[in-house]
Amino acid sequence: MIVTSVAILVVAVDRFMIATPGGSPSTSASSPGASPAPVSPVEAAVRRYYAIAPADPAAAWALLTPGIQASTGGLAEFRRFWSTIATVEVVDVVVVGPLTARATLVLAQRGRPSISERHELGFVSRDGTLLLDSDRLVRAES
Repeated sequence: MIVTSVAILVVAVDRFMIATPGGSPSTSASSPGASPAPVSPVEAAVRRYYAIAPADPAAAWALLTPGIQASTGGLAEFRRFWSTIATVEVVDVVVVGPLTARATLVLAQRGRPSISERHELGFVSRDGTLLLDSDRLVRAES
């Protein structure tokens, strides 16, 4: 019975895995004996996007829908923005709907003080991958 339950869980998780632009699913390792806290597909998508964006804006661009890509001013402007950010710490993610989350972020800016922001992020599912479809700034602090 345990094997059957695990097999069903693997299938359910695999259906919602976040794929990298190259198509391979993302995975995370945990320490032996520790049970990782369950992470929703939406939370995983938020964390993946902000982990990738500062170092590889082109890969992060591939995780956006065409609509939000257009709203950024295009790939060159998107790259310019991310070149000003050294790292992003995802402080917390609260899933508020099936494909919506609110995330508190600390953006470490290059040569400037860090800023804290709260965003409401909307996703759509395309071919089993969650793509960022909307981003609304809820609050910003220096």
